[in-house]
Amino acid sequence: MIGEIVANECASLCRSSRSAGGFPLVEPGTPTDRQQGIVLVFVMLMLVVLTIFAVTTFQFGNTSLAISSNMQYRAESLSYAKETVNMTLSSAAFIQTPESALPPSSRSACPTTNTNRYCGDANGDGTEDYQVDLTPQPFCKSARTISNNDLDLTTAEGLTGAMGVSQTFGISGASSDDSLNVNSVWEITAVSTNVATGTTSTLRVGVKAVTPSSSCP
Repeated sequence: MIGEIVANECASLCRSSRSAGGFPLVEPGTPTDRQQGIVLVFVMLMLVVLTIFAVTTFQFGNTSLAISSNMQYRAESLSYAKETVNMTLSSAAFIQTPESALPPSSRSACPTTNTNRYCGDANGDGTEDYQVDLTPQPFCKSARTISNNDLDLTTAEGLTGAMGVSQTFGISGASSDDSLNVNSVWEITAVSTNVATGTTSTLRVGVKAVTPSSSCP
């Protein structure tokens, strides 16, 4: 009888507490408490993942920008190297005076006495951005003597080569039929340097030309 009275009183108190806006206490270690802990851990893991993703994206962007800049610099560098080679081939100076192969007009932009250097201003600010050096200086790699019968006498080089006929050594009066000209192969190397970064690009070309035999020993 007494137990029933106590149970009824407890039930009445619980209903009064809920109707008054009260909340039942949650003891540590209950299922609700464990769920709150799991949510906290999950949120922290998500923050770590998002941070790693943001850092990786930033680094990837910087890497892509550096690659694009390097490709642009290389393209500009090779462009100036090609321009220098074309200027070198525009005259016979690389055959006659290899130590001063570039035309004087192409060296005016360079604040140097190097006669085999060309300077380029990529952004138009009046300051050199690229230096292109013919290093080593142009040189003859090989030569083959042209016979008089193979000379083109309609050109100045052909007429010059036909001016003399050499004698075969040891046989009096015998002609070797060799002209004074040779088919020569020249190597021209242009090394383009970015003044700001110090990086270099090298362009090497071979050129075939009819030249006096004295120019290609």
